[in-house]
Amino acid sequence: MGYFGRTAMLIALTASTLSAADGWTGLAFTDYYYIAGHHIPSSVGQNGFQFRRIYLTYTTSVAEQLTARLRFEGASTDFTNRGAKITPFVKDAYLQWSRGEHKLTFGLSGTPTWALVEAHWGYRSVKKSPQDLHQFGSSRDFGISMRGPLGKGGYFVMLGNGAGISSETNRYKKVYAALNYPLGTRVNVEGYVDYEPGDEGRGLFSVFTLQGHVQVYLGALQVGLLALRQTLDNSTIIYNRGLFSVFGRWKLSEKWTGLGRIDYLPRINIISNKSPNTPVWLIGKPLVLIAGFDYRVAEGLNLLPTVERVTYRSDDGQAPSADLTLKLTGYVRF
Repeated sequence: MGYFGRTAMLIALTASTLSAADGWTGLAFTDYYYIAGHHIPSSVGQNGFQFRRIYLTYTTSVAEQLTARLRFEGASTDFTNRGAKITPFVKDAYLQWSRGEHKLTFGLSGTPTWALVEAHWGYRSVKKSPQDLHQFGSSRDFGISMRGPLGKGGYFVMLGNGAGISSETNRYKKVYAALNYPLGTRVNVEGYVDYEPGDEGRGLFSVFTLQGHVQVYLGALQVGLLALRQTLDNSTIIYNRGLFSVFGRWKLSEKWTGLGRIDYLPRINIISNKSPNTPVWLIGKPLVLIAGFDYRVAEGLNLLPTVERVTYRSDDGQAPSADLTLKLTGYVRF
């Protein structure tokens, strides 16, 4: 099948699954950041050190072909709140049964929403996937999922609460489905859909998402394209959200890789942004630009200097000045 068929699929499908060995593993994203520009003037000049993300994961074999995972996550959540602390919570808690390359998972586990996109973007240590950053879904859900190879490509389906890592609060469930297929040896395509009914009596929107993703391999250069449309509907209001993203990496040498990404939102993002270290003016139409380098220091350590810039558009021409963040990230695995 070549690099991009089964290999690309398996990278994505195992990104949130179990490691082969029992025991503890972990990783951390630690930053020094400097806010050089911000649409809130008082935030300009803010800088500091932080653990942006810490994972601590325990994996064990329960029986033949049956494994279990428990993962804790902690993060620095808010540079504007002196009292904010790194608070751990359960990120994964599931059982997984494997038959060949097919995996059946029950519990709190990864969703198909951006599993393949995040694997192809390859720099979660720098920034969340485009869908995650702009809140078009959740990386986790409590439910049951099935994934594995399908012909030359792969599938990933799930039925979950639709509440992420939070408790379920309504009777409706969310359905997810993703299919991915290689076109030759240089192009891989993915189609994705999800749907969750709403509750008009409680003012809850139904959510319907369509997503297309293409990854192109050109030797040392890899380029990804993403287009997404999401419809929120409560029978009174229908709101269509969109996202376009281009991202890539270029292997410059054995130790150095260049990286870049552009996220474009054609409409105002009505979903509040929960990521204060990527400031976004919520009533504007943001264009997010990310550029930097990845330097592999050792097997378990990478250093990543990056620049993140957010510019805005508004219908009345009153958009604020751009946001600019300079950051040096240490990506540690153990």
